[in-house]
Amino acid sequence: MPASYPSNYPPRVDHYQTMEATPKAIPETSPETTTEDKLDRIARELHFCPNRIWQMVKDLEENAMVKILEFLVRLRRKKDSIGSQVGHEICGFEFCEKARIDFTGVVQRHVCDDKDCEQYEFKMSLLDEAVEEGELTAWELDCSKPIERPTPYMAVSHVWSDGTGSGPWASGKVNKCLYDFFSDIATRFQCDGIWWDTISIPTGKTTRGKAIATMHRNYESARITLVHDAFLREWEWVDAVTACFAISMSPWFSRGWTALELVKSPKVKIIFRHNVIKDLDQDILSKVDPSIPEHRILSEKIKNLRGGAIASIDRLLGVLRARSTSWPRDIAIISAQLVGASVEPSLSQQEIYREALKKVGEIKSSHLFHNSLTMVGDFQWCPTNLLEMPPASPKDSTLKITKKGGLNGRWLWSSDIKVIKNLVILENMHRVQRSRVTRILRNSDSPQHQYRILIDPKYKKESGLKALLVLEGTRRGGPMHVEFVASLKFHSRMEALKLKIDWNESNVTIVGNNSNRIQSTILPVTPPPLQRAEPSDNNNADNKAKLEAANPDENTELHMAAQSGDTEGIQKLLTSTSPFETNKFGMTPLHLAARDGRTKFVKELLLHHDFMHEAPPFDYQDDDSWTPLDHAIWQCHEGVTKAIFEHRHFSPEDLNDQDEIGQTMLHLAAERANRTIIKGFQLEDLRGRKVMMDIVCESNQNVFHRAALGGSREVIKELWKKVVEFYEKDKYQASKMMLEALDDNDRTPLHIAVQQGNFDAACELADLAPHVLEIEDCDNLTPLEIAIDNNDDEIVQELHERIISNELSSVTGHVYLNIVKKLTAGIPAGHKSLESRNRGGKTPLALAAYNGWASVVERLLRKKANPEAKDNEGKTPLQLALKDAEDDDIDSFVVAKLLLRSRDQEHLIEKLTTSEASQVLRMALQQRTQGIAKLALERSRADVHSSGGTLTPFEYAIEWGDQEILDLLIQKTPPIPDSNIDKTINLILEKPGSAAILSKLIKANILPLDGNNRRKVILDYAAKNGHIDLMEQILEKVLMVDYTASDSTTPLFDAICFLSFTGHVRIEVVFQRGTRFGSPQNCHQPETFLIENTREQIVKKLLELGAKPGATDENRQTPLFQAVKRGYPGIVKLLLDHGANVNTRDSEGKTPLFFANYETTKLLIDRGASSEVLDKNKKSILQYAIDQGDTRALDIYSKKGIKNKNKAQEVRDYLQKHPGRRN
Repeated sequence: MPASYPSNYPPRVDHYQTMEATPKAIPETSPETTTEDKLDRIARELHFCPNRIWQMVKDLEENAMVKILEFLVRLRRKKDSIGSQVGHEICGFEFCEKARIDFTGVVQRHVCDDKDCEQYEFKMSLLDEAVEEGELTAWELDCSKPIERPTPYMAVSHVWSDGTGSGPWASGKVNKCLYDFFSDIATRFQCDGIWWDTISIPTGKTTRGKAIATMHRNYESARITLVHDAFLREWEWVDAVTACFAISMSPWFSRGWTALELVKSPKVKIIFRHNVIKDLDQDILSKVDPSIPEHRILSEKIKNLRGGAIASIDRLLGVLRARSTSWPRDIAIISAQLVGASVEPSLSQQEIYREALKKVGEIKSSHLFHNSLTMVGDFQWCPTNLLEMPPASPKDSTLKITKKGGLNGRWLWSSDIKVIKNLVILENMHRVQRSRVTRILRNSDSPQHQYRILIDPKYKKESGLKALLVLEGTRRGGPMHVEFVASLKFHSRMEALKLKIDWNESNVTIVGNNSNRIQSTILPVTPPPLQRAEPSDNNNADNKAKLEAANPDENTELHMAAQSGDTEGIQKLLTSTSPFETNKFGMTPLHLAARDGRTKFVKELLLHHDFMHEAPPFDYQDDDSWTPLDHAIWQCHEGVTKAIFEHRHFSPEDLNDQDEIGQTMLHLAAERANRTIIKGFQLEDLRGRKVMMDIVCESNQNVFHRAALGGSREVIKELWKKVVEFYEKDKYQASKMMLEALDDNDRTPLHIAVQQGNFDAACELADLAPHVLEIEDCDNLTPLEIAIDNNDDEIVQELHERIISNELSSVTGHVYLNIVKKLTAGIPAGHKSLESRNRGGKTPLALAAYNGWASVVERLLRKKANPEAKDNEGKTPLQLALKDAEDDDIDSFVVAKLLLRSRDQEHLIEKLTTSEASQVLRMALQQRTQGIAKLALERSRADVHSSGGTLTPFEYAIEWGDQEILDLLIQKTPPIPDSNIDKTINLILEKPGSAAILSKLIKANILPLDGNNRRKVILDYAAKNGHIDLMEQILEKVLMVDYTASDSTTPLFDAICFLSFTGHVRIEVVFQRGTRFGSPQNCHQPETFLIENTREQIVKKLLELGAKPGATDENRQTPLFQAVKRGYPGIVKLLLDHGANVNTRDSEGKTPLFFANYETTKLLIDRGASSEVLDKNKKSILQYAIDQGDTRALDIYSKKGIKNKNKAQEVRDYLQKHPGRRN
């Protein structure tokens, strides 16, 4: 059984070995098959990682696990809409192979078609400067420099395995297409910069460490975080619960850093197939139904990471154990940032874990029962790796973590160690612990020992299977202090063995081991020799450098207390430190406490200011131009904002303060969609100090624009109440000034809500001001058109209903097929909206035609939309359908066909230009639509020889082969242009019936044959295929019988060598001689006779027309060679009669006689062929015959053809000796 498979499960078959043969349905299972087995099987069938499935279900009860199995069975029916995971075939429930791979070297992906676009290069040295100055490391969209706060930016959360890391290149280089892809999304979501770790983490050792230690700040401050995962981009958007499953299964959700990014990001957008982008909170998590078990299960772990900082060790361990990182130390950094602990990059892994534990402030008793070595000194009870802590039970007692790293809580304790010494399981302990415990138990009989065992009092009645072994310290009143030694597990319950143990219950503090007391009780400790410290001139400088390294942000002690939220001793600090003092970044302690949500600390500071009769620094702006309240509002710390709002020195006018980009606190509150904060302020106080609701930022956006970004219906409602009050109950003026207000891109709040995909906000804004639906932005887009462009069918449906119910005309748009099919059904026939126009003068029909959405066009035509309506450029819907379309654009052609056939609109084709009509003709011929093709030929100005980049109409017609269309074309076609002839000839020759088509074209003078090469090609084809009439037709035009083909042959060769008649290819076998003289002399099969006569007719015709019998091919063989080789005596005679040289030699030195059979041998000898000619091997045909004992050939040679008298006598002598072999 694989090690990665849970040990308590029954054996299973590894289906990945036969994945290809896995049937679509899960096979029948035996009664012994467990739910886990079924989950494993379906995970492999759907190509999911079993480990990711297991992380999802491992803590579930059986009935809940079955619900997930049923969900997967339903999901299997949607295979076309889901993604799959490659490379997980050998993963098991407990182990994922890919989780341990370092993906930092994966080549960066391309999103362009050619996959080889150029790269952008960023000046990474600028990041080092930005980090040192406390600035952001997000880049301006033009790649020029890092942005300055508080410029809005988009953070990218991704996994390097899908090629969105830097890859093997030098840092600072990214593919242009990938960056532009992210940049376009950033622009859509109103962001002016991008933070992407690939280009936003500096390369300097010091600055890099600092940037990583504060990486969570980049996500906290981002306007949106875009989740990019190649696996998620394979999933089609279906519904919220399917999206939850996809997210849970994604590589992105399995990584440690992305968990932190998910916790810290105010707004998270996830990109699915077809670049559909959904908001995680609004579109996904808020839409699942918690009353449905699988909905609750699939969304719960995601929701747990959307509730702010993690407050318990068990939740922290649950998050971290299910995730992996490339570097082990990253887990420590992530854990600290997840719980909200502030750590310096120089801290060690154990120091970082300690800070995280201090921040959480408590653990459960079960967390101590691990088998690991522990930290040294403080936190001695904690394993060196926090992940070694076991999970806790809800029943466990809570233990408080002290400032010095101790644990305080109630315990049952006893000194009766000897009673349990034979029960302890030692095998699973670390060797060091085992040695230590063994020695202690061995000496447990000593009455002076100071060791104790502890048991959680909540398990008193169970007398459990585990206890802590501790060393008691010296008591000085107060709780009992002990040092952790080890956690013990027993073979049996104490109760079952009826052991008599005296238990005491009290508060116990488990402290650190700073004096080696445990070791000294086991082994003597030799103190190190005392060393005298030598004075140094550099000591002061070294100490100063260490202090600066430990406090790079120049925080005072009060700043540090504000960050941690530690209110103990705050009054003492305030006596020595001014609360108005700022750190390196211009932040007061109130800034830090407000930013990090330290409500208690904020209240203490405000009480101090009251006591001192001074105004708190509410209006102090830090180096990024933000006040404490700005920070609190952006982080949605409601307790902090409430404390500030209620303070006597706070004035509504304070909300009018603007930062460097003109944002007020209301802008921030509206964008963060926090109704409590919006509701918490007064519009005007008793002194008449008033909040100005109509302030706009530098991009001309008011609070409703920002509320549209936030997406909360309730916030918009609350703002509307305050705005109406601000405009003295004048709703018309309030709507005009706030809801119809245009930003720098001519967008109203409704435009932005739709652009962001914020359904609730879009609906609320459309209800408050329906007429805004008719307003177009700088891109000439109405809100409906933006929703259609974004494929957001829910928003489209809602906006469309409001347009119809309010009798508005703005239903034009860049229509998206699947959505508008539904919308057009609701428009009455002849409704005025059918004739509404956008700024370009285009009607809905015109826009649908331009985009090629045929079913929309068909529906609009049925609604009596006007197919002749022209836009501002004078283009009809038919002309727009053809605009920018390729010849193979089926959708555009279908639209054109619908328009031409609607209500007797065939006359529209007469109004097309030559280019447009030619395009219609090409499309019709390519799609083989006879009616439209005939219409274009008969009634338009189409040019049959015009090309749209591929074929001309004439060439398409040849491809199609429709005789009626071809005949019509031939009647209307001028001669083929010279530039098209070769291509046309090649197309014809590839088609059946080529000879007939060629004949028609030549006869109609459409196919000029002025060029030698063109005639050669056609004659070559005719000669090879026996088309005598075609040959005669060509040769009547021009005498060209001795053209030379690519293999140096002439038509005469073709007639002799390659001619097959009416498909009788098998007859050719008769003429393929197995041996030189082995074939019969005569063959009287009718097919052979027919073929031979056909060949003779063609050869004779060619010779009569002047074909040269002496032409040679690439082997220097004449047609006579070919006729002799194939045993065609009639053709041999024809060639000899026309002067063929009987003794010509080929490249091997052979004459035709070398290849002759008996019949052609006689012909050749009679015509003077010599049997004594030597080939390259210095041998004559005569010598070959003697060597082979071929008396029949020798007899022929002896009568003629031997001029050498001695050789002739030798042959006669040979024949006399072998008379039986003669003819």
